[in-house]
Parts: sequence; C-alpha cells; structure tokens
Amino acid sequence: MTDSPRKGRLSLVTMTTPLPIVTIATGNYLHYVRALAASLEETNPGTTLFVCFADRPPRGATEGNDRFQIIFADELEIPDWKRFSFQYTPFELSCALKPFALEAVLSRTKANGVIFVDSDIQVYGSLEPTAAKLASANLLITPHLTAPATADCAVVDHGLVRAGPYNMGFIAMRRSPETTAFLGWWKSKMRHECIMSFVDHFFVDQSWMTLAPGMFADVVIERGAGYNVAYYNMSERRVTRDAAGTLLANGERLVFFHFSGFEPARPTSISRHDQKTELDKHPVIRELLAAYLDRLDRSGRLECERWKSELEYLSDGTEVEPAWREVIRMNHPLLAGVVDPFDASGSTDLVGKFRSAEADARANRGDWLLTELRQRLHASEARVAELEQAAHRLGEQAARLQRIEKHPVFGPLMRFRRHLKKAFGSPS
Repeated sequence: MTDSPRKGRLSLVTMTTPLPIVTIATGNYLHYVRALAASLEETNPGTTLFVCFADRPPRGATEGNDRFQIIFADELEIPDWKRFSFQYTPFELSCALKPFALEAVLSRTKANGVIFVDSDIQVYGSLEPTAAKLASANLLITPHLTAPATADCAVVDHGLVRAGPYNMGFIAMRRSPETTAFLGWWKSKMRHECIMSFVDHFFVDQSWMTLAPGMFADVVIERGAGYNVAYYNMSERRVTRDAAGTLLANGERLVFFHFSGFEPARPTSISRHDQKTELDKHPVIRELLAAYLDRLDRSGRLECERWKSELEYLSDGTEVEPAWREVIRMNHPLLAGVVDPFDASGSTDLVGKFRSAEADARANRGDWLLTELRQRLHASEARVAELEQAAHRLGEQAARLQRIEKHPVFGPLMRFRRHLKKAFGSPS
C-alpha cells in the first residue's frame, strides 16, 4: 500500500532491473558491508552493490573483493573535502555522503534508478517490486511507523517528531529532472547541517527528509509491512514464516530488516535503542538476530572491530575532540584558513588553535549546552546531598555532646576540661 503521489508531473517508464544498490560505511564497518552483500547475493542475484567508504579501509582489506564495487568518498569531488569530512563524526559523515554517493552512481551507470540501504540491513526478498514502483514515482521512502505508537512501542510519537517520520536507512529513486533537483537540495543541506543534536532539531539527514514530500513531486511513502522492519516498528509488525519457510511481516513478504542499533556484544537484544521488545514474543526475530551475528562473525567482525578510523585522529595520532569538529563546522575565524584540519603539521600550533576556539564551539551547540547544564545541576545536587549528610552528622554529634553534658560523671569532667583549656590554652 502506498500514498498516492501528486499526479500530472511524471511520465511512466519501464524500470530496468536489477537497479544498483548503494551503501556507505567506514572501513571498520566492512563486516556489515560484507554481510549486506551476502544477503543480496542470496535474494537478488545479479544486483550490483556500490560501497562508498567514508574513509580508507586498512591496506589489503578489500583486495580480492568481487562482491561489490568501491567508491571512495574523497574521490567524489566534494568541495573542501578535508574540512567537510572533519566537521562530522564518522556516523554523521556517513549520513551526509548519501546524496553525493547516489548522484555518483547515477552518473557512472546507465541505470534509470538507484536504491540506497544502510550497511546494517539484511535483504530477505526481491527488490524488483521496489524498482517497479519507481515507474510512477521519483522517490520512495519508508516511515518508522504506519500507525500511532502504542505503549509497547520502542519509540514514542514525540520521539519521531525529533528524529523524523521517515527512516533514512532506505531510499529509492528514479532518474528524472525532479530527482536531480532533489539531490541538489539534499546536498546543500548536507554541507554543514548533518549533525546529531535533538536540542537544535537536527537528526542527521532524517530531519531534512521531513520536507521532501511537500517540496518535490511524486514522493511515494511505502507503507508495506515488509519494508524496513526494525526495532522501532516491532509493536505493529509480526515477523513469521509460512509453511515453506518464507519470511513474512504481517503476512506480507519480508523485503528487508534493518538491524539498527544491534550490538554483537548483546546478541539477545534487538537494539541498544529498544528497552521494550520482548524477544520471547518474537521467536523468528530472535532467530534472525542469531543468524545475523553468525554472518557478521563470518564476515570478519572481530578483525574489523579492532580497526580505527582515520577520521578520528589528526595526522600525528592526536584524537579529534568533538568541539574541534564544531570549530570547523561553524567556520571559526581561528581555523578559517586551515585547508586540512587533519594535518597536524600543516598549520602552526593547530591543537592550540582548536583549544582556543573550544568554548565558542560548545556555545554554538544547544545539545552540549544542555548536557553541561545537566552536569552542573547533577554536581549541585550531589553537593547539596553532601552538605545535608554533613549537617546530619553534626546534629548527631551535638546530640551526643548534650547527652554527655547531662551525664552525672562525664558531664562534670567535660566542664572541668573546658575550664582548663580556657585557663591554660590548648595543649600543643
């Protein structure tokens, strides 16, 4: 079931299949990429997977690879690439790269459409129906929920107001002038406004996608139960198997499952963001989690998790601090002339300049200011508690002294001791 797109602005075309698939990851997420590629091989043979790496995986990590084609983000000709990549965390950068990577695949292929999926997705069904829907749509997006949140839902309605109604772990698009305009607009927003800050009303690229259905023609909202199943819609989707073993979601073919927030160290939890879903009530999901962990392990998880991303360090090994990224994002005057913020030797006293601008950077972020206020409040509450405990102890001591004063033996001795101290002073 889909929402009706606006009519009269799109001509129907025959979509050639299979459409290319795009995902984005840092090198230390290579095991997720391999797992995604394996699922595509099983369910959509012949599909070409393009992987855009936000950084460079360790030397030799992708040698002999024949499962996907590689695009390096630093070759996408993004203006001021070094500053662009420095301003974001690796997660934020991976989100910001989406329109650039999608545009690159459209320009490098003759495909009349393209599909993006997050690397932590497993595809369980054919994507040909997805491609077919692009015959009458420019964009295809999926909502987190298709009904109001219930008490057992891992997310609440106001949470989706902050995070955005549409999950950007998936988007499909056809080649069209409207899509070209959309990608241009999306890229402009990703230049400096793809941060994680609920206080500032930013949840990476998802916040901006809220505007797309109103701004661009023929944006279809895919409401099918088999699309983008994840922790955030477990309360409204039941994943089962039919007699033949085919995976279903509310009786429809399960197309893909989004393992958003899945932590291999906690394999019996569906997501670090979900404290409500009881897997005992979802035996098939529990089975999928176990199979996914096994696939990640066979894809080199333990090795990949040891790798460090070059995006997290300066060239001399100094770890990049969050405030330094904000210094570049806000184009602080102290760092305005630095072409490569990663290059510790390229600017005199680079770290010193970052330190000098940190306070301005923190003041520029509402989420950090709120965190600082909460920390101060917590410290104040802790100090008040300490003072209350000290006052209680003093009260107890005073009560003991009063009891001693009234004692028939110790009372006179205490008064005599005070008299001696007053007469001769305290002993040394």
